Amino acid sequence: NPHACDLSVLMMVASMMAVLALSAAGLSPPRLPARTSRSERRSALRRLRGGATADPIDEKLYSRQLYVMGRAAQLSLGSASVLLLGLTGLGAEVSKNLALAGVAQLDVHDAEEASLADLSSSWLLKPEDVGTARHAQAVDRLAPLNEHVRVRALGGDGRPLAEGDGQAACRLAGADGGEWWEREGAIDGYTVVVACDMPHAPLARLSAAARASGAKLVACWSAGLAGGVFVDCGEAFVVSDPTGEPPRQALLEHVSCGEEGVATTVQEQPHGLQDGDVVR
Repeated sequence: NPHACDLSVLMMVASMMAVLALSAAGLSPPRLPARTSRSERRSALRRLRGGATADPIDEKLYSRQLYVMGRAAQLSLGSASVLLLGLTGLGAEVSKNLALAGVAQLDVHDAEEASLADLSSSWLLKPEDVGTARHAQAVDRLAPLNEHVRVRALGGDGRPLAEGDGQAACRLAGADGGEWWEREGAIDGYTVVVACDMPHAPLARLSAAARASGAKLVACWSAGLAGGVFVDCGEAFVVSDPTGEPPRQALLEHVSCGEEGVATTVQEQPHGLQDGDVVR
């Protein structure tokens, strides 16, 4: 069923949006695309002619996201560099949503050979792709979704694939018994690393590598209609709202002037607080 992972996809997208938006303050310089888009060329011409600096956000393309998340979050997305590991059915959906969301760069890697079973859940694969690496055709099918996003497929050595390297990528992956992203500095420069359906042992190693490089980690997995998401934003990340509950509001009727003041709310609007709650 191609829609079996929809629940996990929704959770994944919500978490990814939050991670990318919250990481704006610590972004590394984005990796610029080798070819500039038409909108970037028009912006440069306007600046050369002395015109106003063009807004880096394509408001027509991202109008719905701007309405939901705001301009600051969209600017953060547009500066983010994301590495996605695992192009399972869930990974294919996540990669699509990241491209549509408008990150600056999206690198994908999955050197597993595509199987017939993969065709039932991954829109990235076609019958003729069976036997090649899952990421072999990823660039051709992801890049057209958004001209503002640079999409690359990384081979078994962590380097961008040349055209037609699908089979070679399968042979290279895991040849030395380890993963390329475990090498020191291999994932430096990424804002977020996303792992889809990765087993626990390599996921633990990836978590350590992500922390060492300063990248945020999002791990997600799907099992039919069930799924999960784990987000690790590193030791410097501060949670200022641990419960996620909306703040309570109440009208005050009286505040005493004693050493231990007592605040009384109007009877028609109970405050709803419990013993141990703190009011600031």
